Amino acid sequence: MTRTTDQHTLYNLARTAPAIFFRFESGHDGSMGFPYISESFEAILGLKPKEVEQDISRALALVHGDDSPALLDSIAHAVTNASGWSHEFRAISSSGETIWLDGAAECVGYVENRLRFEGYLWNISRQKDVETAARKQIREKELLLSEMKHRVKNNMATVLSLLELQKTAVSNADVYSALQTAQGRIRSVLMLYDGIESTEQAGSVQADSYLSLFVPQVVAGLTHRESLDLDIVVEPLRVDGKLMSVLALIINESVTNALKYAFNEDATKRIEVHFGRTDRGTMMLTISDNGQGFAEDSSEGLGMTIIRSLCDQIDATLSIQSEQGTSIQLEIPA
Repeated sequence: MTRTTDQHTLYNLARTAPAIFFRFESGHDGSMGFPYISESFEAILGLKPKEVEQDISRALALVHGDDSPALLDSIAHAVTNASGWSHEFRAISSSGETIWLDGAAECVGYVENRLRFEGYLWNISRQKDVETAARKQIREKELLLSEMKHRVKNNMATVLSLLELQKTAVSNADVYSALQTAQGRIRSVLMLYDGIESTEQAGSVQADSYLSLFVPQVVAGLTHRESLDLDIVVEPLRVDGKLMSVLALIINESVTNALKYAFNEDATKRIEVHFGRTDRGTMMLTISDNGQGFAEDSSEGLGMTIIRSLCDQIDATLSIQSEQGTSIQLEIPA
């Protein structure tokens, strides 16, 4: 390819690309101009190249007022330090259209006592429009999701209230206990919603903050807090919301079972909930009590069936010991 062909190709690229290619010069007397600027300058912004050849004031007049100070600072910094320049800003074309420009230039040194830069201004208006539309869609989806969460929480709160009313209308102890257990399960999910909403990291929960509030609430729904020694030790880990919802249900079932069946009437009651990482990088959840341990047939009751099913959902290894109380231990893969 000959030099003339190369020049012709470059000329066509400069003329048809959605960009403005330029040579910018600054003199010691403070004068600034574009000795060369591609024809696309007129197509994009509506000014003829000759209008800015010796003086850039007409070009600067097109810069959006909010973006002008930062642009002037960036130009002054590049000229003062004879360094590269890059900036993103808005301009208003002669037809009144807002144009987003992303520019960069390399300082090539002094030519005839004028500091020269060569670079481009890329028209990124279409990209910005796409980004704006995408952000709008995201905001709309976030609002919809927030509304859905709000409605779900309200519905769960309504169900809790209905169960509370139903409890006052029953005399059968087993039915009362079943309603109370159902309330605990709903309450654990409701608290998880609150935990996720209060965090800045979407979809995750701070384990220590959440469990330090959740476990006492489970206990409060079943017994007087003063009659129980409750030990909660949780490492400050961030846990995926889905995983925490399963762990919360397991804790709810385990603590509920312990308070209902583990202790004699006059026993000193103690429940421990520990959660953290192991040396192997897995997570370990332990719920233990100092009660009388499992009866032979109680390990296959509804509560334990639920716990085993929940463990399967998160691929956790379940271990149960029932000597001098009961200890339920889950090892969760990393």
